[in-house]
Amino acid sequence: MAYTSLELAKQHLNLEAEYTDDDALIQSYINAAEMLVHADVGESEDDLVAKYGVIPAPLQVATLLVVGTFYTARETVAFGAIMQKVPTYDILVSKYRNYSR
Repeated sequence: MAYTSLELAKQHLNLEAEYTDDDALIQSYINAAEMLVHADVGESEDDLVAKYGVIPAPLQVATLLVVGTFYTARETVAFGAIMQKVPTYDILVSKYRNYSR
């Protein structure tokens, strides 16, 4: 697990590398996001690497989108609006979903 580096996630979140106050929190979001993506596609990290040689870039981007959502919208309700799934996420992972499981 943890093919998404903390440095890449911080870059995605537009955080300076020197800002370390939220590193543990961001790392926990990375771990959760990777687990969520793997559960959604129905393939483990090992299965995906065996199939494609690496974690496919669209799944890495989907993981970063989830990390960003977790970090910026830490609750399911923000400013009176219920947070919905990001449509781009579905576009990124749809090709990789294993429906045979």
